[in-house]
Order: sequence, then C-alpha cells, then structure tokens
Amino acid sequence: MERINIFIIDSGVNINHSAFKNDDLKGFSYSTTGISNNFEDKYGHGTAVYGIIRKVKDIANITNIKIN
Repeated sequence: MERINIFIIDSGVNINHSAFKNDDLKGFSYSTTGISNNFEDKYGHGTAVYGIIRKVKDIANITNIKIN
C-alpha cells in the first residue's frame, strides 16, 4: 500500500512528550522571518492534534508545520 502524506498546520508538537518517544517526528516552523527546524509546541493544541492523527502513522508520512 502506498503511504499517504499528512501535513498538520498548527502550533507544532511537544517533541519530548512521553507518548511520542518512539515516533519519528518530522516538521519545521514557518514565520514572517523565515523557516526553521524548531517546531516545538508552546501552546499544546498542535500536540493534541498530532496525538489524534498519529494513530495512522503506520500508513502515513506526517509532517508538522508550526506557524508563528
């Protein structure tokens, strides 16, 4: 089966969350000043959204895009 691509545009992901310790988290941050590799969530909403969507991680490539 071909993997699907999912892009989560939100507040990022808490990369140190214990539930995600075995996940291969991918993402980046986008702001008016440019693009960076830091997509750490400071609000919690993006982490919650990733927590729901990660249930399909075996069939999907998930990229987290933090918008500042």
